[in-house]
Amino acid sequence: MVRVAHHQPPKFSIIDVTSQIDAAVAAAKRSKVAIVFAGDQTTEGADRPNLNLPGDENALIAAVAAANPRTVVVSIPGEPS
Repeated sequence: MVRVAHHQPPKFSIIDVTSQIDAAVAAAKRSKVAIVFAGDQTTEGADRPNLNLPGDENALIAAVAAANPRTVVVSIPGEPS
């Protein structure tokens, strides 16, 4: 199993997704191209203080891109209600 050195387990009793990120990294290393779908469905109609994605999505993207330089990120923006 590949350990993601820069990914720290979440704080405040949030689910630890390290094993899922490790699995994504392993799959990215075996693949010609890695595709990551990421987005935030909760911010439509509200200003965001930054462009960070929710939860551990930024860590997932960084880890997969480090494992495979041919990484494509598909951004899924918030939807109107």
